[in-house]
Amino acid sequence: MKLGSKIKELRKKYGLTQVDLSEKSGLSLRTIQRIENNENKPSVYSLRMIGEVLNYKFNLKKFNIMRNIFEKENRNYLILILGLISFSIGGYFYYSKQLDNYVEVVDMKMESNKIEDFLNFEWDSMKEIVSLDSDKEIVVRLMYSNKDSISSGINNFDLNYKLTESNFEEDIRTIENQIQKLNSIKFE
Repeated sequence: MKLGSKIKELRKKYGLTQVDLSEKSGLSLRTIQRIENNENKPSVYSLRMIGEVLNYKFNLKKFNIMRNIFEKENRNYLILILGLISFSIGGYFYYSKQLDNYVEVVDMKMESNKIEDFLNFEWDSMKEIVSLDSDKEIVVRLMYSNKDSISSGINNFDLNYKLTESNFEEDIRTIENQIQKLNSIKFE
């Protein structure tokens, strides 16, 4: 016996019309008509609601969408699922390609209220960091904050320098020259 016929038989057994079943189950009249005429398979929700009204437990496992996914009525679900899978795979490859172009920026901060700390800094240890993390962009941030900046002649500063493995020596010379210039202002 087909499902629609079974529902129709149970409905009549309880003396209900299609309108009564529709009102009590909360489903539209057209949905009830289509189910009873076997025009479409009911959803698990629809079967549950009809089952409550007719005091009948349908075997809901038989109506699981995943079990019937390849049937004609459920092809839209299959298309949706395949579309989502394709979109997810495409997104993964796009994101992983973007990661190849991504460079992590590492900010190495040095802060002091004495300019001498910047002049006497051992840059050789920084060279090791830059060469070990060649896939990262190393930015050295020198922050000078002297309370007596007016009397010292050097204003507070916050300078950023990018260090690269290939131009490390040149980058360091640039930083040291800038600090020397700032320091010479102090003694003028």
